[in-house]
Amino acid sequence: MGQPKNKDAKKALRALRREFGWDYEDIQGKGHTVGVLKCPKHDRDGCMIWVDGTASNTANYLWDEVRACEHGAAPTRRHW
Repeated sequence: MGQPKNKDAKKALRALRREFGWDYEDIQGKGHTVGVLKCPKHDRDGCMIWVDGTASNTANYLWDEVRACEHGAAPTRRHW
């Protein structure tokens, strides 16, 4: 529990955590949401992206949202 079912979304989360310094926190009991991805700016102004566990396009959604980060943690490459 706490991880998306889509294997590409799992790869995206691993890459974002390892290479770009994003944090991932599991969330239980919130419907389809399984976690929240937080940018390296750890305050209330930092980016937070809610991760859906069932959507088939979760990986593309994550990369699109992460690229919009304005705190210097946006990856420049298209995908992992």
